[in-house]
Amino acid sequence: MLIHQALDERAAQYGDHIALIDEEGPVTYSRLVAEADAHAAALARAGVGPGCLVPVRIARSARMATLLLAVLKTGAAYCPIDVKWPDERVRELLRLLRAPVFVTDTPLAGAPCWIPPAVPEPGAPALRPEPAGIGPDDPACVFFTSGSTGTPKGVVTPHRAVLRLFDRGPLAAFGPG
Repeated sequence: MLIHQALDERAAQYGDHIALIDEEGPVTYSRLVAEADAHAAALARAGVGPGCLVPVRIARSARMATLLLAVLKTGAAYCPIDVKWPDERVRELLRLLRAPVFVTDTPLAGAPCWIPPAVPEPGAPALRPEPAGIGPDDPACVFFTSGSTGTPKGVVTPHRAVLRLFDRGPLAAFGPG
């Protein structure tokens, strides 16, 4: 199973339940998945798909979670970029990732930026193709550390490594409540 498939199943089962809460208020599973589907369709049209590593620089929020889920729904993996990182570091990570787009609200000169609309296009989910050939061992996310030398080093995490945390794993039980 893949992370976005697990969330799709949760949305089918608990659609009107709250999935996330941020300063804007609660977001239901149905809304989370519908907005992620719409953004995923737009990302796919921008060239994002299986095998891509997509940097995402959005402030921590329900919107960020929605956009990370959208990247996963294209078959790509995301790389969260801290909004506080200096442009030089971000440029180096963009070079290392060789991403088709940089998902951000704050464009970076010379970078192929995709600025997500505040409200996804209605009807876009139907245009989102289901990525083929993606499995639990494929990358879900890439985290960068500064490394002991100060040179960024990436760690790739597959879908199965994230999902195992929620399957009677070391984290607290997650349920409808």
